[in-house]
Amino acid sequence: MKNLFSPYKQRSIDQIFNIRSGITLVLLAAAIVLFIFINSADAASDSSLLSAILYADLIILTIFTVYFQFQLKNYFSSSVKRITDLVGKLAQGNYEDRITFIKNNDELGVLMWQLDDLTDQMEAGIKEIATSIEFASKGKYKVNIIENRWKSGCAVY
Repeated sequence: MKNLFSPYKQRSIDQIFNIRSGITLVLLAAAIVLFIFINSADAASDSSLLSAILYADLIILTIFTVYFQFQLKNYFSSSVKRITDLVGKLAQGNYEDRITFIKNNDELGVLMWQLDDLTDQMEAGIKEIATSIEFASKGKYKVNIIENRWKSGCAVY
C-alpha cells in the first residue's frame, strides 16, 4: 500500500542517476564547446596535434563517464529492487520468498543477508505460533520451555 499522505514525490534510483548523467553530459558538452571556442581563437598557432589529442581525451572522458554512471546505476537499482521486492512480499504476508544469489560484498550485500535472516526468524516464529495454537485448540497442553529459541533471546513456553 502506498503512503498517500507523503508530501514528497518518490523518485526511483534510475530517475536520480538519469538526471545526474544528464547533468554530467551537459557539463562535458560545455567543456568541449569551451575548448573548441578557445582553440578556434588560438587557431593561428601550430598546435593541431595537441588539439587532436585534447579532443580525443574529451571524447574518451565523456564515454567513460557515461559508461561508469550507467554501470553504477544498474548496480544500485538492481540491489535496491531486490530488497524492495522482498519487503513488499513480507508486507503482504508472504514469508517464504528469499533473496537468492547475493553477490554483493558491500553494505547492500550485508543488508540483503540480514534481511534474509530476519525473514527466516519471522517465518520460524509464525510457524511456531501457528503450531502452538493448533495444539492448544486440540487440548494438547504439553509445555516445554526452550531457552533462547530465537535470536532475540526470548523463551518459548
